[in-house]
Amino acid sequence: MMLNNHVARPFFSVVIPLYNKELYVARAIKSVACQTEKSFELIVVDDGSTDNSLEEVNKFSYLISRICRQKNGGVSEARNAGVSFASGIWVAFLDADDQWGEGHLAELRKTIETYPDIGMVAGSSVELFEGSNAIFSNAYERSKPSKIDYFRKAASDISVVNSSSVAINAEVFSQVGGFSNFRLGEDLELWARVALKHPVAITGKTTVAYFRG
Repeated sequence: MMLNNHVARPFFSVVIPLYNKELYVARAIKSVACQTEKSFELIVVDDGSTDNSLEEVNKFSYLISRICRQKNGGVSEARNAGVSFASGIWVAFLDADDQWGEGHLAELRKTIETYPDIGMVAGSSVELFEGSNAIFSNAYERSKPSKIDYFRKAASDISVVNSSSVAINAEVFSQVGGFSNFRLGEDLELWARVALKHPVAITGKTTVAYFRG
């Protein structure tokens, strides 16, 4: 759902790939709905879930621009399918069991507007065990937005860009060919392909909760 009716094209398309996350997907959707940045659409791709995930998503159909259903093909196919329906200038990804703070998209946009030549941007993440409460505050502020040498930074912190913190310019995503259908590491491989061709930046705040367990 594009929440700002005065903008013909949303700034962000948010893509949530979904497979058997009935206990968590509502949390992810709610965290998108409460964003202070309102120029976005939300696309959920159900990748052949066999639990009640789709029923949970349908409870929020009034918030979602498109709900896609497909046979299980893996997270790469699900993300690529979501992007194929996207109309935003930038595509932001959120895993169905993770959560954004309300300022996540605003921080991404601020960084994009600070560095308009970048092809990829990411917020910082806090890693939590499932059952913990994500509390986002100024205490999580690390630094000002900045460009990074992605490969040097990833060598010391492999999660500097991750699948729930990242946004990629839609034209760049198309140019590099999207996610490859690898069994593991499909996200890292895409970040590398983008970083080989385009500058990368990170925001100055932790706005993403990455849940384990």
